[in-house]
Amino acid sequence: MVGASRALAYFGMLEPASLSHGYLFSGQAGVGKKTFARRLAQSLFCRQPKTALLGYDGSCAACTSFLAGSYPDYYESEGRIVIGSAQEAADTGRDGERSESVRERERMESRALVRELQLRPYSGQWRVVVLGDIEFASTEAAHALLRFLEEPPPDVLIVLTTEAPGTLLDTIRSRLIEIPFPPLARDEVERILERDGIDRSRARFAASAAMGSITRARAILDGQETGLREAALTWFEDAISGRTPDSSFLDRASKAADKRRIAGDVLEFVRVFARDWAALQFLGRDAPLLAADLKVRIQRLPKRSRAEAAEILAQIAETQRLANTNVTPSLVLDFLRMRIT
Repeated sequence: MVGASRALAYFGMLEPASLSHGYLFSGQAGVGKKTFARRLAQSLFCRQPKTALLGYDGSCAACTSFLAGSYPDYYESEGRIVIGSAQEAADTGRDGERSESVRERERMESRALVRELQLRPYSGQWRVVVLGDIEFASTEAAHALLRFLEEPPPDVLIVLTTEAPGTLLDTIRSRLIEIPFPPLARDEVERILERDGIDRSRARFAASAAMGSITRARAILDGQETGLREAALTWFEDAISGRTPDSSFLDRASKAADKRRIAGDVLEFVRVFARDWAALQFLGRDAPLLAADLKVRIQRLPKRSRAEAAEILAQIAETQRLANTNVTPSLVLDFLRMRIT
Protein backbone atom coordinates (compact mmCIF):
# COMPACT_ATOMS: atom_id res chain seq x y z
CA MET A 1 0.00 0.00 0.00
CA VAL A 2 1.61 3.24 -1.17
CA GLY A 3 0.72 6.36 0.82
CA ALA A 4 -2.27 6.22 3.22
CA SER A 5 0.01 7.04 6.16
CA ARG A 6 -2.82 8.14 8.46
CA ALA A 7 -5.00 5.13 7.67
CA LEU A 8 -2.10 2.74 8.18
CA ALA A 9 -1.25 4.33 11.52
CA TYR A 10 -4.87 4.35 12.70
CA PHE A 11 -5.84 0.80 11.75
CA GLY A 12 -2.40 -0.48 12.68
CA MET A 13 -3.23 0.28 16.34
CA LEU A 14 -6.62 -1.48 16.32
CA GLU A 15 -7.81 -4.99 16.96
CA PRO A 16 -10.82 -6.39 15.07
CA ALA A 17 -12.98 -6.12 18.19
CA SER A 18 -12.36 -2.37 18.41
CA LEU A 19 -13.41 -1.55 14.85
CA SER A 20 -16.22 0.93 14.35
CA HIS A 21 -19.26 -0.02 12.26
CA GLY A 22 -18.47 2.59 9.62
CA TYR A 23 -15.67 4.72 8.17
CA LEU A 24 -15.48 7.61 5.73
CA PHE A 25 -12.32 7.77 3.62
CA SER A 26 -11.97 11.30 2.23
CA GLY A 27 -9.48 12.79 -0.21
CA GLN A 28 -8.99 13.64 -3.86
CA ALA A 29 -9.24 10.98 -6.55
CA GLY A 30 -6.24 8.75 -7.01
CA VAL A 31 -4.79 8.75 -3.47
CA GLY A 32 -5.69 5.16 -2.57
CA LYS A 33 -9.02 5.37 -0.70
CA LYS A 34 -10.70 2.39 -2.38
CA THR A 35 -7.42 0.46 -2.59
CA PHE A 36 -6.98 0.75 1.17
CA ALA A 37 -10.63 -0.25 1.74
CA ARG A 38 -10.02 -3.46 -0.24
CA ARG A 39 -6.83 -4.23 1.66
CA LEU A 40 -8.63 -3.62 4.95
CA ALA A 41 -11.39 -6.02 3.90
CA GLN A 42 -8.89 -8.68 2.85
CA SER A 43 -7.13 -8.30 6.20
CA LEU A 44 -10.41 -9.04 7.99
CA PHE A 45 -11.22 -12.00 5.76
CA CYS A 46 -7.78 -13.66 5.81
CA ARG A 47 -7.79 -16.86 7.86
CA GLN A 48 -4.07 -16.90 8.55
CA PRO A 49 -3.53 -16.17 12.28
CA LYS A 50 -1.82 -12.83 12.93
CA THR A 51 -1.25 -10.49 15.84
CA ALA A 52 -2.24 -7.26 14.04
CA LEU A 53 -5.47 -6.24 12.33
CA LEU A 54 -3.80 -5.33 9.03
CA GLY A 55 -2.13 -7.97 6.90
CA TYR A 56 -2.95 -11.13 4.96
CA ASP A 57 -1.08 -14.06 3.51
CA GLY A 58 -2.70 -13.86 0.06
CA SER A 59 -2.87 -17.64 -0.29
CA CYS A 60 -5.47 -18.90 2.16
CA ALA A 61 -8.91 -19.91 0.90
CA ALA A 62 -10.44 -16.56 1.90
CA CYS A 63 -7.70 -14.50 0.23
CA THR A 64 -7.85 -16.59 -2.92
CA SER A 65 -11.63 -16.16 -3.13
CA PHE A 66 -11.38 -12.43 -2.40
CA LEU A 67 -8.72 -11.80 -5.03
CA ALA A 68 -10.82 -13.73 -7.54
CA GLY A 69 -13.76 -11.44 -6.82
CA SER A 70 -15.98 -14.22 -5.48
CA TYR A 71 -15.81 -13.82 -1.72
CA PRO A 72 -19.47 -13.91 -0.55
CA ASP A 73 -19.12 -11.43 2.33
CA TYR A 74 -17.69 -8.54 0.31
CA TYR A 75 -19.68 -5.98 -1.66
CA GLU A 76 -18.23 -3.01 -3.53
CA SER A 77 -20.02 -0.48 -5.66
CA GLU A 78 -18.96 -0.39 -9.30
CA GLY A 79 -17.09 2.86 -9.72
CA ARG A 80 -18.95 6.08 -8.99
CA ILE A 81 -22.50 5.42 -7.96
CA VAL A 82 -25.50 7.67 -7.47
CA ILE A 83 -28.02 6.11 -5.11
CA GLY A 84 -31.38 7.43 -6.19
CA SER A 85 -32.52 8.86 -9.51
CA ALA A 86 -29.82 10.45 -11.65
CA GLN A 87 -32.52 11.67 -14.08
CA GLU A 88 -34.63 13.34 -11.41
CA ALA A 89 -34.59 16.73 -13.11
CA ALA A 90 -35.63 15.30 -16.46
CA ASP A 91 -38.55 13.45 -14.88
CA THR A 92 -39.82 16.33 -12.78
CA GLY A 93 -43.43 17.22 -13.49
CA ARG A 94 -44.70 20.66 -14.43
CA ASP A 95 -45.74 21.31 -10.86
CA GLY A 96 -42.13 20.96 -9.74
CA GLU A 97 -42.72 17.69 -7.93
CA ARG A 98 -41.01 14.42 -8.79
CA SER A 99 -43.26 12.04 -10.66
CA GLU A 100 -44.60 8.96 -8.92
CA SER A 101 -42.44 6.75 -11.15
CA VAL A 102 -39.32 8.59 -9.99
CA ARG A 103 -40.31 8.31 -6.34
CA GLU A 104 -41.03 4.60 -6.74
CA ARG A 105 -37.66 3.99 -8.42
CA GLU A 106 -35.94 5.83 -5.58
CA ARG A 107 -37.78 3.73 -3.00
CA MET A 108 -36.78 0.51 -4.80
CA GLU A 109 -33.11 1.56 -5.00
CA SER A 110 -33.12 2.59 -1.36
CA ARG A 111 -34.64 -0.76 -0.30
CA ALA A 112 -32.04 -2.63 -2.41
CA LEU A 113 -29.25 -0.74 -0.68
CA VAL A 114 -30.69 -1.46 2.75
CA ARG A 115 -30.99 -5.17 1.92
CA GLU A 116 -27.35 -5.26 0.84
CA LEU A 117 -26.28 -3.60 4.07
CA GLN A 118 -28.35 -5.84 6.31
CA LEU A 119 -27.02 -9.16 5.00
CA ARG A 120 -25.08 -11.04 7.66
CA PRO A 121 -21.72 -12.75 7.15
CA TYR A 122 -21.95 -16.06 5.29
CA SER A 123 -18.38 -17.36 5.26
CA GLY A 124 -16.51 -15.64 8.06
CA GLN A 125 -16.79 -13.22 10.96
CA TRP A 126 -17.21 -10.03 8.92
CA ARG A 127 -19.22 -8.68 6.03
CA VAL A 128 -17.65 -5.60 4.41
CA VAL A 129 -19.51 -3.12 2.20
CA VAL A 130 -17.53 -0.48 0.27
CA LEU A 131 -19.49 2.35 -1.37
CA GLY A 132 -16.98 4.17 -3.54
CA ASP A 133 -17.33 7.85 -4.50
CA ILE A 134 -20.80 7.88 -3.03
CA GLU A 135 -23.31 10.55 -4.05
CA PHE A 136 -27.00 10.87 -3.29
CA ALA A 137 -29.56 12.02 -5.84
CA SER A 138 -32.39 12.12 -3.30
CA THR A 139 -32.98 12.61 0.40
CA GLU A 140 -34.82 9.27 0.44
CA ALA A 141 -31.64 7.43 -0.51
CA ALA A 142 -29.53 9.31 2.02
CA HIS A 143 -32.04 8.55 4.76
CA ALA A 144 -31.96 4.86 3.83
CA LEU A 145 -28.25 4.79 4.59
CA LEU A 146 -28.78 6.88 7.71
CA ARG A 147 -31.29 4.39 9.07
CA PHE A 148 -28.71 1.62 8.70
CA LEU A 149 -26.03 3.67 10.46
CA GLU A 150 -28.37 4.38 13.37
CA GLU A 151 -28.72 0.67 14.18
CA PRO A 152 -25.87 -1.17 12.43
CA PRO A 153 -25.44 -4.95 12.75
CA PRO A 154 -22.43 -5.83 14.91
CA ASP A 155 -20.66 -7.83 12.19
CA VAL A 156 -21.08 -5.55 9.16
CA LEU A 157 -18.41 -2.95 8.34
CA ILE A 158 -19.22 -0.18 5.87
CA VAL A 159 -16.67 2.08 4.20
CA LEU A 160 -17.68 5.16 2.22
CA THR A 161 -15.19 7.00 0.04
CA THR A 162 -15.65 10.54 -1.21
CA GLU A 163 -13.80 13.47 -2.70
CA ALA A 164 -16.28 15.93 -1.17
CA PRO A 165 -17.27 14.97 2.38
CA GLY A 166 -19.09 18.29 2.78
CA THR A 167 -21.77 17.12 0.35
CA LEU A 168 -22.87 14.33 2.71
CA LEU A 169 -25.56 14.84 5.33
CA ASP A 170 -24.08 15.95 8.65
CA THR A 171 -26.08 13.18 10.33
CA ILE A 172 -24.33 10.59 8.13
CA ARG A 173 -20.86 12.03 8.71
CA SER A 174 -21.43 12.15 12.47
CA ARG A 175 -22.00 8.37 12.52
CA LEU A 176 -18.78 7.55 10.68
CA ILE A 177 -15.13 7.86 11.62
CA GLU A 178 -13.50 10.00 8.95
CA ILE A 179 -9.98 9.10 7.85
CA PRO A 180 -8.39 11.70 5.53
CA PHE A 181 -6.15 10.46 2.73
CA PRO A 182 -3.55 13.10 1.81
CA PRO A 183 -2.06 13.46 -1.68
CA LEU A 184 0.69 11.03 -2.55
CA ALA A 185 4.27 12.25 -2.56
CA ARG A 186 5.82 12.77 -5.99
CA ASP A 187 8.25 9.87 -5.53
CA GLU A 188 5.35 7.62 -4.48
CA VAL A 189 3.46 8.40 -7.69
CA GLU A 190 6.63 7.82 -9.69
CA ARG A 191 7.23 4.49 -7.96
CA ILE A 192 3.68 3.28 -8.73
CA LEU A 193 4.02 4.23 -12.39
CA GLU A 194 7.38 2.46 -12.69
CA ARG A 195 5.83 -0.60 -11.06
CA ASP A 196 3.15 -0.45 -13.78
CA GLY A 197 5.87 -0.63 -16.44
CA ILE A 198 6.20 3.08 -17.29
CA ASP A 199 9.80 4.06 -18.06
CA ARG A 200 11.49 6.34 -15.53
CA SER A 201 11.56 9.56 -17.58
CA ARG A 202 7.84 9.41 -18.43
CA ALA A 203 6.97 8.40 -14.87
CA ARG A 204 8.95 11.36 -13.50
CA PHE A 205 7.22 13.76 -15.90
CA ALA A 206 3.72 12.51 -15.02
CA ALA A 207 4.45 12.46 -11.29
CA SER A 208 5.69 16.06 -11.39
CA ALA A 209 2.36 17.24 -12.83
CA ALA A 210 -0.01 14.87 -11.02
CA MET A 211 -0.22 16.81 -7.73
CA GLY A 212 -0.32 13.67 -5.65
CA SER A 213 -2.91 11.68 -7.61
CA ILE A 214 -2.09 8.44 -9.39
CA THR A 215 -5.36 8.78 -11.31
CA ARG A 216 -4.28 12.17 -12.64
CA ALA A 217 -0.78 10.86 -13.43
CA ARG A 218 -2.22 8.05 -15.56
CA ALA A 219 -4.55 10.51 -17.29
CA ILE A 220 -1.55 12.71 -18.13
CA LEU A 221 0.25 9.75 -19.67
CA ASP A 222 -2.88 8.96 -21.69
CA GLY A 223 -3.12 12.57 -22.90
CA GLN A 224 -6.45 13.16 -21.11
CA GLU A 225 -5.42 15.65 -18.42
CA THR A 226 -3.45 18.28 -20.34
CA GLY A 227 -6.52 20.17 -21.54
CA LEU A 228 -7.97 20.77 -18.09
CA ARG A 229 -4.59 21.72 -16.64
CA GLU A 230 -4.10 24.24 -19.42
CA ALA A 231 -7.63 25.61 -18.88
CA ALA A 232 -6.93 26.01 -15.16
CA LEU A 233 -3.69 27.92 -15.79
CA THR A 234 -5.41 30.19 -18.31
CA TRP A 235 -8.20 30.77 -15.77
CA PHE A 236 -5.65 31.79 -13.11
CA GLU A 237 -3.71 33.98 -15.53
CA ASP A 238 -6.87 35.89 -16.39
CA ALA A 239 -8.06 36.19 -12.79
CA ILE A 240 -4.71 37.42 -11.42
CA SER A 241 -4.50 39.92 -14.31
CA GLY A 242 -7.93 41.38 -13.58
CA ARG A 243 -9.66 39.85 -16.58
CA THR A 244 -12.84 37.78 -16.46
CA PRO A 245 -11.68 34.16 -16.86
CA ASP A 246 -13.43 31.63 -19.07
CA SER A 247 -15.13 28.85 -17.08
CA SER A 248 -16.61 27.07 -20.08
CA PHE A 249 -14.65 23.92 -19.15
CA LEU A 250 -17.54 23.21 -16.78
CA ASP A 251 -19.69 22.65 -19.87
CA ARG A 252 -17.80 19.43 -20.59
CA ALA A 253 -20.12 17.73 -18.11
CA SER A 254 -23.90 17.58 -18.02
CA LYS A 255 -24.34 16.16 -14.51
CA ALA A 256 -23.92 18.33 -11.44
CA ALA A 257 -21.63 15.75 -9.81
CA ASP A 258 -19.30 15.77 -12.83
CA LYS A 259 -19.24 19.59 -12.90
CA ARG A 260 -18.31 19.57 -9.21
CA ARG A 261 -15.49 17.14 -9.93
CA ILE A 262 -14.13 19.31 -12.74
CA ALA A 263 -14.30 22.42 -10.56
CA GLY A 264 -12.46 20.57 -7.80
CA ASP A 265 -9.68 19.55 -10.19
CA VAL A 266 -9.39 23.11 -11.52
CA LEU A 267 -9.16 24.52 -8.00
CA GLU A 268 -6.40 22.04 -7.13
CA PHE A 269 -4.48 23.11 -10.23
CA VAL A 270 -5.01 26.79 -9.33
CA ARG A 271 -3.75 26.13 -5.80
CA VAL A 272 -0.53 24.66 -7.19
CA PHE A 273 -0.06 27.51 -9.69
CA ALA A 274 -0.64 30.11 -6.96
CA ARG A 275 1.78 28.36 -4.64
CA ASP A 276 4.48 28.33 -7.33
CA TRP A 277 3.70 31.96 -8.27
CA ALA A 278 4.23 33.04 -4.66
CA ALA A 279 7.37 30.91 -4.30
CA LEU A 280 8.97 32.45 -7.41
CA GLN A 281 8.20 35.97 -6.18
CA PHE A 282 9.51 35.64 -2.66
CA LEU A 283 12.04 32.79 -2.78
CA GLY A 284 13.56 33.55 -6.16
CA ARG A 285 13.84 31.74 -9.46
CA ASP A 286 15.53 28.75 -7.85
CA ALA A 287 12.52 28.00 -5.61
CA PRO A 288 11.35 24.36 -5.81
CA LEU A 289 8.14 24.21 -7.86
CA LEU A 290 5.24 21.78 -8.00
CA ALA A 291 4.54 22.64 -11.65
CA ALA A 292 8.13 23.05 -12.77
CA ASP A 293 7.29 22.52 -16.45
CA LEU A 294 5.19 25.73 -16.39
CA LYS A 295 7.82 27.90 -14.71
CA VAL A 296 8.19 30.39 -17.56
CA ARG A 297 4.47 31.15 -17.79
CA ILE A 298 4.08 31.42 -14.03
CA GLN A 299 7.02 33.82 -13.81
CA ARG A 300 5.22 36.18 -16.23
CA LEU A 301 2.18 36.58 -13.97
CA PRO A 302 1.63 39.99 -12.29
CA LYS A 303 3.36 40.38 -8.95
CA ARG A 304 1.58 41.19 -5.69
CA SER A 305 2.73 42.10 -2.22
CA ARG A 306 3.46 39.41 0.34
CA ALA A 307 0.23 40.22 2.17
CA GLU A 308 -1.81 40.03 -1.04
CA ALA A 309 -0.20 36.76 -2.09
CA ALA A 310 -0.86 35.25 1.34
CA GLU A 311 -4.49 36.39 1.14
CA ILE A 312 -4.92 34.83 -2.31
CA LEU A 313 -3.55 31.51 -1.06
CA ALA A 314 -5.90 31.67 1.92
CA GLN A 315 -8.87 32.45 -0.32
CA ILE A 316 -8.06 29.46 -2.56
CA ALA A 317 -8.05 27.21 0.50
CA GLU A 318 -11.40 28.67 1.58
CA THR A 319 -12.81 28.15 -1.92
CA GLN A 320 -11.71 24.51 -1.90
CA ARG A 321 -13.64 24.03 1.33
CA LEU A 322 -16.65 25.74 -0.29
CA ALA A 323 -16.37 23.41 -3.30
CA ASN A 324 -16.85 20.43 -0.98
CA THR A 325 -20.39 21.59 -0.23
CA ASN A 326 -23.46 21.72 -2.44
CA VAL A 327 -22.72 25.23 -3.75
CA THR A 328 -22.98 25.38 -7.55
CA PRO A 329 -19.53 24.92 -9.17
CA SER A 330 -19.87 28.08 -11.31
CA LEU A 331 -20.59 30.13 -8.18
CA VAL A 332 -17.60 28.57 -6.44
CA LEU A 333 -15.26 29.68 -9.23
CA ASP A 334 -16.88 33.13 -9.36
CA PHE A 335 -16.36 33.43 -5.60
CA LEU A 336 -12.63 32.85 -6.08
CA ARG A 337 -12.37 35.10 -9.12
CA MET A 338 -13.71 38.07 -7.16
CA ARG A 339 -11.29 37.50 -4.33
CA ILE A 340 -8.27 37.10 -6.59
CA THR A 341 -9.21 40.21 -8.55
